[in-house]
Amino acid sequence: AGPPVKFRRKYDSLPFSVNTSLAWDTPVDGLLISGGVSFPYDNTPSFNAGSEYGRYAGKLKTTIRLGYNSAVSDDHGVLSGFVLGGGVSFKMLMFDYAWRPWGDLESSHRISLSWRPDIRVPEAGKDYVFTDNEIHSYLEYFYMEGLKAYRAGNFETASDYFGRVLKLDPDNIRAQEYLKSSKQQNIILRGR
Repeated sequence: AGPPVKFRRKYDSLPFSVNTSLAWDTPVDGLLISGGVSFPYDNTPSFNAGSEYGRYAGKLKTTIRLGYNSAVSDDHGVLSGFVLGGGVSFKMLMFDYAWRPWGDLESSHRISLSWRPDIRVPEAGKDYVFTDNEIHSYLEYFYMEGLKAYRAGNFETASDYFGRVLKLDPDNIRAQEYLKSSKQQNIILRGR
């Protein structure tokens, strides 16, 4: 929002577009699919789609990604809209790589090394108010810790973590299913 951009005696309105997007956390564990459409007021609409598949091995997470953006392909050819990449993260450190064909310009390689401060985990049973920025990180952390405990047969710990996920995201169907199963497994183990 604001006045038009001026260059010498020429004025242009500020860029404006309406964007829609949708993400689906698929039933396949670790697979996320997303897509969106952009409607700029001064250009043709474009769409984008992407997928990410991630796996944990302890605190090490590896991901592979594939994406497409039609806005880029309009300028450099159909193949230039594709991006292929992956990443590795361990605790607070993340390394990501992406490759994109650029038509006449050959290829583009993007490498990034990121650091994210460690997550402070609230004690079990204590209420904690999360900021909007923290919620996504905590959801992923609690869910993965719950999954790790569930797979190790520690159903009481798994129940605690999945319960924490549901406090932040009450509609999380996977966490609901794992919590229910964890409680059932815990009852079975106690009955032995």
